[in-house]
Amino acid sequence: MKQEIDINTWNRKEIFQTFKDYADPFCGVTVNMNFTNVYNTAKHDGASFYLYYLHVIMQAVNNYDPIRLRLIDEKVYLYDHVGIAPTVGREDGTFCFCYFPYYNDREQFVSECQRITKEVKSQPIMKEKPTEEVRSSIYFSAVPWIQYTSIKNPLTQDPNDCNPRITTGRLFEQNGQKMMPFSILVHHALMDGFHIAQFLQRIEELNKNY
Repeated sequence: MKQEIDINTWNRKEIFQTFKDYADPFCGVTVNMNFTNVYNTAKHDGASFYLYYLHVIMQAVNNYDPIRLRLIDEKVYLYDHVGIAPTVGREDGTFCFCYFPYYNDREQFVSECQRITKEVKSQPIMKEKPTEEVRSSIYFSAVPWIQYTSIKNPLTQDPNDCNPRITTGRLFEQNGQKMMPFSILVHHALMDGFHIAQFLQRIEELNKNY
């Protein structure tokens, strides 16, 4: 479900109109995020750290409205909930795209992600036509081989391409804490640095209380 934002009464109207037609309207940051508690819980449970931290990210996404705003044919919509569209690696070194729906229950989310991952590895890189769920999702990539300090994501020339991109890097230890490079790229007509900071704070709080 989604609801249309009245741009004429929106407090971001001027900012939206300024940035929506930029050739490259995306902005972003790369930070080192603390995932210590999530990591420790996953190891205690004998579970996938990747899927546990993915669930934390999506909890933050689905509890923060600005990151669920989407631009569709010059109109802005707020989605009630969104899923995540990650890349999935194959044994031959290639990858494919898939879609994980969001479930607030962690075990349900993890189970569904595992099921979908097994299914998509034998499918083409991308299905013929993305569903609305995929078009509204968070685009996600993990680069667990590199402790990077910056990263560049490819962008299309589609004026409706406004999906946030999130990327994570190699886990490393710093002062006894499990840290990970974390990059986020957002459409500047819909979000600013202020919103990125608020979103990152939500992830930090979720890890702290995990």
